[in-house]
Amino acid sequence: MKKFLVLLSFFLLVSCNSQSYDHNEVREKASFKLWLPKSLPDTFQLEKSNVEDDSVFVRFVSGDKWIEMYQHEGNYSSTQTELKKYIESSDYSFDNEYEVFETTEFIGFLNKSLLGLGISDYIFANKDGGNKVENYYKVNANLGDYSFDAFIESLN
Repeated sequence: MKKFLVLLSFFLLVSCNSQSYDHNEVREKASFKLWLPKSLPDTFQLEKSNVEDDSVFVRFVSGDKWIEMYQHEGNYSSTQTELKKYIESSDYSFDNEYEVFETTEFIGFLNKSLLGLGISDYIFANKDGGNKVENYYKVNANLGDYSFDAFIESLN
């Protein structure tokens, strides 16, 4: 009986800590264009979400690995301004703290100092948006063996 109660407590704890993730449900609550993964990397689950009309925060976890996404309507940071200047001018020189990271759909800056610690800190814009960097999009991730490129490419 004691073992049964311990197991029951464990399963209740696990089920209470993990939330289901539905990217469409998150999109419906925000008033601006969001970039969210259609599906999560294997073993990742939604741990926390805070969705408001003009901002969205989601955190996915798998053991000691995590992905945090923060998206905000409008101009939100100086790095976002730097990204816009870089996109608008091919000869624009930006802070050496960042490196340009491009995928098929996105262009952005990765923080070099955090990369050395195994953390991808990425502020980005959609290439199809022309020279517009209207909203703030940021991903922080500690993905381990999972490819950061693949995760960014999965955003839609």
